Amino acid sequence: MPSSTPQASPVPPAAFRRDARAPYLLQPSSDLPLIRRVHSAPIAWWLWWNVLSLDAPAVACLWAILFLRSAGIRPPLSTLSALAIAVWLIYTFDRLLDSRTSRSHNELLLQKRHFFCARHRFAFTAMAVAASVVLLFLCKEYLPLAALRAGLFWGAIVLLYLCFIHSGARGAAGLMPKEIAVGLIFAAGTSVPLWSLGERISLHSAMVTLLFGLLCSLNCLAIECWESSSPENSLLKPTPWIGWTDLHLNQLAAFVAIAAQLARFLPGSRELPLLAISLAAILILLLNISRKSLSQESLRVLVDAALVVPALLALFY
Repeated sequence: MPSSTPQASPVPPAAFRRDARAPYLLQPSSDLPLIRRVHSAPIAWWLWWNVLSLDAPAVACLWAILFLRSAGIRPPLSTLSALAIAVWLIYTFDRLLDSRTSRSHNELLLQKRHFFCARHRFAFTAMAVAASVVLLFLCKEYLPLAALRAGLFWGAIVLLYLCFIHSGARGAAGLMPKEIAVGLIFAAGTSVPLWSLGERISLHSAMVTLLFGLLCSLNCLAIECWESSSPENSLLKPTPWIGWTDLHLNQLAAFVAIAAQLARFLPGSRELPLLAISLAAILILLLNISRKSLSQESLRVLVDAALVVPALLALFY
């Protein structure tokens, strides 16, 4: 699928310098209006769910419904609504913090979704305030106490993570790559409705959550690898971790797919979530194989669709 973003002419290497705080990245030493113009181009209709941060809530709700139905639990609308709003708020808050970088020396590290959030910061802030009010109302009036406690515990973990990431503490960040941390935290939040509505934490449920976390981490890693190797970021040198992952992304996707199939042999296992995880990993593998024939924007949307489609197929099976 051809990219709707106009191709930019190469940025002169003299516009960059090494930054001692990020030795694996080339940083712009002056204003780069060309990069801003590229990311400010008209947004294709199929990118709106990404730039509006609607993709993550959709993925979270679909998989939460799948986990609940596979356990024989009817998904409560109030719980799913609270989950969707909470996930949207987290991603919006994170992008609002990232958008501050558009005025700093790390501008090339931002993508179209960050520039869009920066340009409409006031609107996103107003929507976040309104969404917070709705979330508080749902928590007070409709959420069971167990779900509220689990949600608050997960929210505290997310808040601590965001504070840590945006504090600039680079040294401790090597304890766990952010892509893996985000994937595991996202999977834990998606599983909150299941564990708070009567499901006992068993070996199978813990394994499904872990595998889903690895799948979400694979999603984040694929995005990072593809964006770091895009023409727009040709002057940015990826970190050693991302460089290694880029070379082994197919093997990592195959590992997740095979591990999900092997987990089906666990006592009391439920096949549909595991089949969906396996299929999603295979779709990401196929996207990585085809990455050179697809635009970066197409890949960004399709890699999220790779999480949505298997969950939908499992729900309608």
